[in-house]
Amino acid sequence: MRAKVRGFLGKARQKVGILSLGCPRNLVDSEGIAGRLNLKGYPIVDIDKADIAVVNTCAFIEDAKKESIEAILDLAELKKAGRIKKIIVYGCLPQRYKDDLRKELPEVDAFLGCLSLNHQLHRYPITPAHYVYLKICEGCLNNCSFCVVPKIKGRVSSLDIDSVLNKVKAFDEAQVAEINIVGQDITAFGRGYPQGKTWPGS
Repeated sequence: MRAKVRGFLGKARQKVGILSLGCPRNLVDSEGIAGRLNLKGYPIVDIDKADIAVVNTCAFIEDAKKESIEAILDLAELKKAGRIKKIIVYGCLPQRYKDDLRKELPEVDAFLGCLSLNHQLHRYPITPAHYVYLKICEGCLNNCSFCVVPKIKGRVSSLDIDSVLNKVKAFDEAQVAEINIVGQDITAFGRGYPQGKTWPGS
């Protein structure tokens, strides 16, 4: 995945803008994307000043899908006008509709699906400095008839305890005033524990 993204982005020093749509869980993903790119030497800027536009999409409900498509079309117009060079689309929308999107939106340079919890390692803050979101789990086991989350995110996976505590410690050292715990179903935290890790008390 990393090599593929670097290939789409081209050489470092090109400025990258991140447009994050949908829920706070997507925002955590967007901060992870921005953090990895920044670590590779790509400056993170407002999207209207970017060479490369990255949009992290939502596809949970119809309105969210429409918002994501409209955002991509707006970026396509900027690319057509020469104001941005490349468009990369991440997240729920390509996770579910990648083949259709490739046919309908040839202006987009790459479609990449949802990310694992591990991508949070290098975070570039998008939220104001005084608060953060910490995603401790992803996916869902409930399979409600009205909900597409399991089809997009899969079964529950949980961040291991050490990673959670290390992140909280880092936020504390950075003097973050508010930590918001997020997940599709945080009551399911502990299920889908990482391979090789032992759940405390088991």
